[in-house]
Amino acid sequence: MKKLITLIFVLLYSISPAQIIPSSCDGSPDLLNIYKPEATRLTSNWLKTTQSPDNSLVIIPDIQLDSVLGALVAVFNATSLPGHDTLLVCHSRTPQLHNLVLLIDTTTIWNISWSQDILLTGDATMDSIIVMYDFSIIDYVIDLEYGGAFVEFYTPQLLNPYVLTNLFLNFSGIEMAFTSPFNSAPHSSSINYKTEDGIRKLTYSFGWGDCIAGCIHWKHWNIKVYNDCSVELVGHDPDYTYVSDFNKIETINLSPNPFNDLIVIETKNNYNYDIISLTGITLIKGELFVGENIIETNDLPGGVYVIYIYDSKSYSTYVIIKRDF
Repeated sequence: MKKLITLIFVLLYSISPAQIIPSSCDGSPDLLNIYKPEATRLTSNWLKTTQSPDNSLVIIPDIQLDSVLGALVAVFNATSLPGHDTLLVCHSRTPQLHNLVLLIDTTTIWNISWSQDILLTGDATMDSIIVMYDFSIIDYVIDLEYGGAFVEFYTPQLLNPYVLTNLFLNFSGIEMAFTSPFNSAPHSSSINYKTEDGIRKLTYSFGWGDCIAGCIHWKHWNIKVYNDCSVELVGHDPDYTYVSDFNKIETINLSPNPFNDLIVIETKNNYNYDIISLTGITLIKGELFVGENIIETNDLPGGVYVIYIYDSKSYSTYVIIKRDF
C-alpha cells in the first residue's frame, strides 16, 4: 500500500501543468487593421449567443471588439506556441466582412437601379441604409440557376454581419444575404471565440485533404487568453483537448529566410505550394518536385507572408519574410 501511495504521488506531480506563455495584446497599426475583420466576425458570432443588448446593433461597440482583437493579437505575438505558423494560416482563410452579397428578384425596384450601377434606388429606407453604411456596388451578375441577380457591395466599415444581413432580408425581393465568399482552397480553417469566467477562449481549426468535400483531416488548437494577455495552450480542460501535430511534412528545407527575391526549397517528395498574404490572398502558387526548387518572388513587395506546402495527406507551413529594399 505504501508503494502504491508513493507511485500515485509521483504520477500526480510528474504531470507538468499547461504552459502559460507571456504575450502582448498590442500590435502595429498594420497588424490591427489586418486582424480587425476577423475580430469583427468573432465578436458578431459571440454576441449572437449572448443576451447582451449589443447583439442587435449593426455597429459593434469598441469595448467588445477590442477585447476579441486583443486576444487574436496575443496569439499572434506568442510565437513559441506549438504550430504557431499554422495558426496564421487559420486566420488568413477567414471571410472578408467588407463585402455583402445579395440575391435579388430581377423584377424589383432594387434590380432596376443596381443593374445599371446606380446605387440609390429611390426607396427612402433602403437608401438611408446604403448611405449610412457607405456601400458601393462592385459587381452585378444574373444567375439563371437561382432565378435572380447577385449584387455585391463593399463598405469600408466593419459591421455585424448577422444584424446587417437580417436588415436587408426585411426588404421585399431580397432572397439571400451573406458576407462569406465561397472558399475552394485545398485546405480549410476557422477560428471560434467565447468567454468563460472572464477568460477569453479561442479555438483554431485547420483541415486539409479534399476540403471541397469537407476535409479528410482536422487539427485543433484550443487557447486561453488571460487578462494580462498571456496565452495558454490547454491540454487537460475537458472542453478543450489539444490535438498534437500529425501528418506534418518534416522533410523540407527552405532557405534563405528572410530572403531577397528567390526562395530555395528542397523536398523528398512532390508537393503543391501557396504563398499567402496575412490578409488571406493567395499571391503565388505552384508545384514542388523532388530535389531543389527555386521560387521567384520578384512581384512581391517586402513584407511577411505564409507559405503553405501540401499534398492530399500532409502539409507544412512557414512564415517567410521578404526584405524591403
